[in-house]
Amino acid sequence: MFVSNRNNTLLANAIMRVAIGRRKLSKMLFVSRDISGIPLNISKSSVYMQRWFTDIAEQNDDTRKIVVTEDGKVTGSLIIVLGRNSLGMKQAYNLPWARVCGPNIPEDICKTKKTEITRQLIRQLPTDVSYFLTLSNEFDYRLFLSEGFQPALEENYTVAPDRSPLLHTSFSKMTRRHIRQAQEHLIVSTTTPQAFIQTYAADLFRRRRKSYAPLTIAHDILKEGVRRGQARIFTANRRDTGEIDAAVACLWDDTNYYYWMTTRRVPADGQTRPHQGPSNCSCGRQFKTPLPGVSPSTSMEFRPSFPPRRTA
Repeated sequence: MFVSNRNNTLLANAIMRVAIGRRKLSKMLFVSRDISGIPLNISKSSVYMQRWFTDIAEQNDDTRKIVVTEDGKVTGSLIIVLGRNSLGMKQAYNLPWARVCGPNIPEDICKTKKTEITRQLIRQLPTDVSYFLTLSNEFDYRLFLSEGFQPALEENYTVAPDRSPLLHTSFSKMTRRHIRQAQEHLIVSTTTPQAFIQTYAADLFRRRRKSYAPLTIAHDILKEGVRRGQARIFTANRRDTGEIDAAVACLWDDTNYYYWMTTRRVPADGQTRPHQGPSNCSCGRQFKTPLPGVSPSTSMEFRPSFPPRRTA
């Protein structure tokens, strides 16, 4: 994850996300990046950077698109979202609901030219903004470092295909007990994008929280992902009442299968109490369900607490 803090070096202590500063190279602190599991193949773009996803996600008033042109044609672009924190300080993030971001450059461009275009994009970034960006690959990561960005690590979990059968045995005894109990009382099913987002919004409302990004955009992404065969929704429904105790939405591309959005029912008047292990029950089902268009070599990625929960 990258954040450029050009306003105040103490900003990292005032917010919950990691911050990095854009400084002179001689003063830049390098923090090595520990990559585990199967990294994305940079010749195949992440689902978060595919055209259909970005076309939907950039429908935001705060979106800014930086471009590099040559002979009147766009040769590369970088899309970010600009905003201000509660103190009025300018900040930039990935597109709404996008776990990663990075320069969008045609794959047939040679590495030398790609490096040149990426550097031009980075140098066009506003200098009075704190950047909170999670880049999609090591190539872009190294270039941002060379341009003065200081990195910070973000926890992530990747389960390689050959390790998925061992996932259940890696759980604690309590987690395995919750899953067994959930399997007795819950049925893993699915639902529509509209129903999922309505459930997600209702659970946020009962928790007195507000979504960090427009749920209309999340709905449109999920709807188009399902249509394209790149998204699926899992629900954990009570056997007795049919109520949805938890729901998980996943996206995938050629190399990774992403645990994207998740919600768990909040008790309300007249409703039964949610089971303790519905999310685990739904998640475990994902490894056992054949998915059309997903290669057997596709790894599954878990990113905890996504989307970031920021209260209004």
